[in-house]
Amino acid sequence: MGLVIGRLPGIFGMSALPHRVTARGSVGVSAASASAIAFTLATVIFRVSDAIRPDDDAGQTLAHPVEPEQDHILGGPNAPFTIVEYGDFHCGFCLRASGSILEVRAILGDRVRYAWRHAPLTRIHSHALATAEASEAAAAQGEFFDFARAVFDDQDHQQPQDIISMARKLGLDIDQLTKDLISANTAGRARNDILDAEPMNITAVPTLFLNGRRHNGQYATQSLLHALTDQDGTLAARW
Repeated sequence: MGLVIGRLPGIFGMSALPHRVTARGSVGVSAASASAIAFTLATVIFRVSDAIRPDDDAGQTLAHPVEPEQDHILGGPNAPFTIVEYGDFHCGFCLRASGSILEVRAILGDRVRYAWRHAPLTRIHSHALATAEASEAAAAQGEFFDFARAVFDDQDHQQPQDIISMARKLGLDIDQLTKDLISANTAGRARNDILDAEPMNITAVPTLFLNGRRHNGQYATQSLLHALTDQDGTLAARW
């Protein structure tokens, strides 16, 4: 089973099921339905392809390299070390993992870059996808990581009014945020990460990739530092 079988209702009660989709501002019903259908078809294609061509190394290599124009990144583009986290803002373990990664960055500085990708566990966390989309709306105003930290810091309050309150405290333009929340681009950006996760068999979060290879160990700060050291023995001398 994959991460998501379709889309749960978003922050304003939207649903990806074609018979329940209502108009989203300038985006009509047909566009939303087409988006949902394309998402479902792509998921099926990924699964059929995996079944036809099984690979013992499947899921151990990052399917899509970090793209500065697409990914949410902390750190310089030329950093020698990269950590990619597939996570869910409602996941307590993801909170811990992201905290460890930030500690690694505090130690190594811009020698390591951190990229976040969405993998919402919608069967467990009913608002996970909606929160992921809200983070994309915040990203449109250049506040992705500040918004992400605010969400992580208050995982027990993720209702629509809580999201708006967080955004207001960050000084975001609420009118613009509301428009972006119901845009097809915002929903599509979160879905792209979900589709990326499918061929790598990401069914639990956090899932980390260190320099393109899946990290199967613990995600405490020292564990991540040592894992990076294993990939490049010179790292220890650079701390």
